[in-house]
Amino acid sequence: ISLRTARRWLHKLGWIWSRDRKGYVDGHEREDVVEYREKVFLPAWLANRSSLREWIDGVEIPKAPLPLGMKRRILVTHDESTFNANDDNPYSWKKKGTQPLKKKGRGKGLMVSEFLSAACGRLLYLNIETGRRVYATEIIKYGSSASDDGYWNSERMLAQVINKAIPIFEKAYLDHIAVFAFDNSSGHACKAEDALVASRMNLNPGGKQPLMRDTTFTPTGPCYPLMSESPITQHMVFQPGDYNVPPHLLGKPKGMKRILQERGLWIEGLKARCPSLRKRQSAETEEQYMARVSAFQSCLKGGSCCAFRIMESQPDFLAEKSLLEIEITKRGHECLFYPKFHCELNYIEFYWGAVKRYTRENCNYSFAELEGTVRHGLDSVSLDTIRRFANRSRRWIDSYISGLNKRQKEFVETVEASHRR
Repeated sequence: ISLRTARRWLHKLGWIWSRDRKGYVDGHEREDVVEYREKVFLPAWLANRSSLREWIDGVEIPKAPLPLGMKRRILVTHDESTFNANDDNPYSWKKKGTQPLKKKGRGKGLMVSEFLSAACGRLLYLNIETGRRVYATEIIKYGSSASDDGYWNSERMLAQVINKAIPIFEKAYLDHIAVFAFDNSSGHACKAEDALVASRMNLNPGGKQPLMRDTTFTPTGPCYPLMSESPITQHMVFQPGDYNVPPHLLGKPKGMKRILQERGLWIEGLKARCPSLRKRQSAETEEQYMARVSAFQSCLKGGSCCAFRIMESQPDFLAEKSLLEIEITKRGHECLFYPKFHCELNYIEFYWGAVKRYTRENCNYSFAELEGTVRHGLDSVSLDTIRRFANRSRRWIDSYISGLNKRQKEFVETVEASHRR
């Protein structure tokens, strides 16, 4: 019998084709996300557009000649994903009101960190001597047992970029600049141990806080009414000769209070941080609770409510770059972070969907064979398909640039999809 006839009989017998759906928080239009998208990401994207190599329908889009000394750029996008031994097809035929008997839990898993480019698909180069392809991919057996590799972290990410991604790109594309694009996650935004990070600081000197590097600031506080706009060097730890410093604090971190005092920004009575927003207390009136909510929201937007917010908003603290960006730019390439909640802009997300489909269709509940299945899945997505994914994300970026709202963006995507059928 045909597949269609079989489906009709299954429906008639009370079976349904369904899956369990996960929840998702849509933060596209959150104020801070929109600000980053409009003021940071899109301007950076437009700045690279004229020199960025792009493809459509398998053909590279012609671009105007570049000025003398300027290099072509290639977008190299990154993301991580996990694959588990018991992660099979979430869809199945089942009697209405029943669930199939499957193995409990997802089983042991692999974490894959991958780089994609519309130029070549998976980031790689061909070793002429051995005739083998060398990929930038990293695969680890994540977990905490003795046989596992631990968990993916910022140190592993940085090592992959420095030791694999950049060298492979430079061998594959001479005289090109890579624009490495990452999700805007805390792991990717990790900063150096001596970086200027307000959340690592205590209010008072000493204690468990890092020794931060020296910095400079432009005096603007009331203590500097006659100063010029020349930057002033500031040590973040106590030095010999500093005013009114006990001997036991020499070489120790100054803390937020002393730093703000030296900048003329300290307000007497400031707390280190505003209290976090707790649930409404039983003895608390509605007006008291709403006042706390308003104060908490005001703190999130910045201001002078606490030492942390003042410190965090200082230009030198705001300008602090992540380790990834520092190491990538140091090697002559560029680093870009996608806006939060904008997975549609990172076309590797569509790639993961295709790879997951392959691994689920070939799931045999064996961790021993999982890595082989995953590697085959990574190679199962063709270059033409990856380029279509890249074009889909490019259209989303163009729609944000043109200022369309979300419903209009979805309409544009639907219309363009219908023209490609």
